[in-house]
Amino acid sequence: MENVATRVLKLRQQLGISQRAFGQCIERSGGYISKVEKGIVVPPDEVISRISEAYGVPEKWFRSGEGSLEGTDSVGERVKQARKFQGFTQEELAEAVSCSRNSIGLIEREQVRPGGELSRRLAEKLNVSEAWLMTGQGRMDRANLGEVYGMIRQDPEIRRQIKEFISRLEREEKS
Repeated sequence: MENVATRVLKLRQQLGISQRAFGQCIERSGGYISKVEKGIVVPPDEVISRISEAYGVPEKWFRSGEGSLEGTDSVGERVKQARKFQGFTQEELAEAVSCSRNSIGLIEREQVRPGGELSRRLAEKLNVSEAWLMTGQGRMDRANLGEVYGMIRQDPEIRRQIKEFISRLEREEKS
């Protein structure tokens, strides 16, 4: 029988990240995630909300199993899941892949399927494999992004250094 524990495990395995990386993204330890996946700990509403927000998965799916794990059913859902995971708005992603925000919306709503060059650029900017993006097969990430994201969230010094680096790059681009 599927419950919150099995749904957390299913999501984490689909993302292809460790318990530690998964936990860091929601400000919990890998040990905590292990206990949740084993059914030892039932995550409170706050944790379910954090998981939902961090990974773009409907809270309703976690609580009741109704609906589906976003990102498993279609290209559009996988684009949306990866976009949210990377912290892009539709507009930012559109700019990064040189298309319109409307096109990203159409892809996410399954009204248009990205092909050829656009699917390659989406995969590259979302840092996912093109095979996963288009078919749902294989690992979501090309690198271990969950661990990197978790480290960035946990360490204010790393965040400061990244912001400084980005500011420097933006100044260089303007000159």
